[in-house]
This record gives sequence, structure tokens and C-alpha cells, in this order.
Amino acid sequence: MKRKLFLSVLGFILIGAGLVWADGAVRVKTTASPLKATMGDEITLLLRVETPEGFAVSPPSAKSRVEPFELKSIVALPVIKKDAQAIQVFKLTLAAFDLGELTIPPIVLNFKTTSGRMDSVVSDPVKIKIIPTANHPKDKDDIRPIKDPVSFGRAMIKSVILGVIVLLVSGLLVVKIILRRRHRSPLDPESLKPAHERVLLELKRLNDKNFLSAGKTKEHYSELSDILRRYIERRFSVEALEFTTSEILKALKIKDLDKSVAEKMKEVLDQADLVKFAKFSPTRVVAETLEKELIQVVDSTKIVEIPKETKKKK
Repeated sequence: MKRKLFLSVLGFILIGAGLVWADGAVRVKTTASPLKATMGDEITLLLRVETPEGFAVSPPSAKSRVEPFELKSIVALPVIKKDAQAIQVFKLTLAAFDLGELTIPPIVLNFKTTSGRMDSVVSDPVKIKIIPTANHPKDKDDIRPIKDPVSFGRAMIKSVILGVIVLLVSGLLVVKIILRRRHRSPLDPESLKPAHERVLLELKRLNDKNFLSAGKTKEHYSELSDILRRYIERRFSVEALEFTTSEILKALKIKDLDKSVAEKMKEVLDQADLVKFAKFSPTRVVAETLEKELIQVVDSTKIVEIPKETKKKK
């Protein structure tokens, strides 16, 4: 009987020792940053909880009382396991709107042991000094404006200087644009002429260069081709200078161009392509024939305006 009683007492002692060990195995380390802040600044409070591996620690409640501070957010960082220990860190963001020496109160952290028993630990309180936004040596502990008159004046001066610089630069740009428009070269009278008249002027300039007499056959046919291409662009609104010969003819086909006129265009462009890309050297007679065909194309497709007086008589 005495032996049973002794064993029972020993068991209760061992169980009690085990409970003390479990409670003592959970430790909380509390750190805050910064310890000195201005009113409204965010303060980071880190709660580092060390437990035996297998314990489950719950985050602090969003309703935890932290007056005179305001609890803005709670973040649970990933658990770190080391030497049969688990480290859980909770990051709390606080803000204070009172001045002076304030204290972050203890925060309750609940945890569950490996045996399923629920328990809790409490963090240490932390003192934080909250100072006014503008803390000058002559300031007292009362609330000051967010910006003092000196800094406000400097900001205004910087804004005025910047505004003056912007106005000066804008004025210079406006003057530059006006002067450029005044000194702009007058409009070329030739650009105002109809497309068919410009072809004749361009052909005359080409013949005045005497490329064929100088043996510059490629240059002559290249410019002859460009004269025809520019006419097609002005008359039919086709990007002839960018298109190949086949693309030009395909675009003109949509515009219902006469077949005989299209064939003459093709002849001029094909001959020019042969000279430019196949090093073909035709005789002067061929050049004269192609020029006549080009003029025939222009005569067949040119737009002739009816004088206003004729329209009235009709």
C-alpha cells in the first residue's frame, strides 16, 4: 500500500515537472524599430517565438489591445527549424498618434503542444518615444505644424525658380518656332502645277543632264523610271516609288486603267529595271522611244480642268 502511494506521488511530481518544462520551453523575444519616431510613423514590432519542434503557434489576434498604439497589420513569417527547435516570427506594424514616452503593451500568443494541450505566452512591453514632426531645440512637447515656416518658404522659392525657368524655356521655344516659320523657304511653284505638267519639266531637266552622251546609261534610265513613278503617285495615289513594277500594275488594275496604257507603263518600267539590275545597255533610239511612250501615258491619263467660263456657257 505504501509502495503504491509512493509511486502515485512520484508520478504526479514527474507530470508536474513535465508541464513546467513545456511552459518553460516556449520563449518570446520582443524587438521594436525604431525606438524613437515621429507621430504617425510606422513602427515595426517583431515577436520571435521559439518552441520545441511540433508546437503550433497562432498569430496574435487582430483585436489585440495595443493602446495607445494602432495595430495596422500582422504578418506571419515562414517557420525556421533548427536543432529540434522551431522559430516563428510575427511582424506587427503599429502607429502612434500621441506624443511622449509610450509603451507597447504585452501581447498574448497562443500555442498548442505536441500532446494537443493549449497554452499561451506573453511578449515583453517595449517603450517607444514619440516626438513631434518638427522637433527643433526650441520646440516644446506640444504638437507643431507638419512643416515649419522656414521649410515652407524654401519650397516656395524653389517652386518659383522652377516656374520661371519653365516659362523662359517655353518662351524661347515659341520664339524659335516663329522665326523658323518666317525664314521658311517659299513654296516651290512647280509643286503647285498639275502632275502632267511636272512630268514635262522633269523630262527636260533629265535631257539637259546628257547622261546618255556621258555614258551614264544606268543613271538616265533610273531617273526616267522615277519620273514615271512620281507621276503615278501624284495621279493615281499609288505608292509607286516603294512598289515593284508588278505591284504598281496590280494597284493600277484596280483603278480600271486602260490596258494599252498599262502596257506602255510596263514597257518603260521593265526597260529601266533591265538597265538597273541586269546591266542591259540599250541604244539611244530605245531611250527616245521609251520617253515618247511615257509622254503618251501622261497624255492618256492626265486630268484636264475645264475653264470656268466654258462651264458657265454650258
